[in-house]
Amino acid sequence: YLSAECIDAITAAYDGGTAGRVVFIRSLGGALGRVDPDATAFAHRSAQAMVVSAKFLPLDAPDELVSSARAEWQTIGRHGIGAYAGFLGSATDDDIAALWPAGTLARLRDVKQAWDPDNVFRRNFNVRP
Repeated sequence: YLSAECIDAITAAYDGGTAGRVVFIRSLGGALGRVDPDATAFAHRSAQAMVVSAKFLPLDAPDELVSSARAEWQTIGRHGIGAYAGFLGSATDDDIAALWPAGTLARLRDVKQAWDPDNVFRRNFNVRP
């Protein structure tokens, strides 16, 4: 379920018909929530909904436009418990931290250290060994 504060943030972000943006809400729960969070790398299994908000920018968008788009998302994202890699548009340290709770990230780093200590596979939402 979405809190009233989250719904208000979504509404405010889209008030005025902002061009180049899209939002959708996916229902979660059910079988997804019955899997132990430690069983997979996707640990945000207590969430009842996923909110995806995107702003489409040109590849050569200036830094201030990118920062503005990220700031718009944060008005919504701060109401959540984490992030899903399939919908992230950046890979900052904060983004990586939002993908996995600390325990899950530690397990992923252990795997990365064991199987890819030289960080060859890094062109993704990189988990550093």
